[in-house]
Amino acid sequence: MSVIALLKRPNDWHHIYGWVDLDRHTVVCDSPAGHFAITLLMLFSIAAISTKYDTPSIVELATIYVVFGGIALFCAVQSVVAFRAKRKLSRMLSAT
Repeated sequence: MSVIALLKRPNDWHHIYGWVDLDRHTVVCDSPAGHFAITLLMLFSIAAISTKYDTPSIVELATIYVVFGGIALFCAVQSVVAFRAKRKLSRMLSAT
């Protein structure tokens, strides 16, 4: 099995974005759509929880926004990283 790996830093195998399998001509990496779906789920959760209470306190709203918003932001960033990695790996595959 021959592969071309996309690493975050040279020789840093702990942070691998994905790889191209040269024998099967396939790209293996995280799914950008999966991360994006979690982002949407978190944003809808914020909206649903925020509208559930008649008069939520500022502490409750802040907690909801920080927890769910933080998860949504993290997943949105991971979605962009996965999309860029998949695009770069696809270019590597087409170049071989």
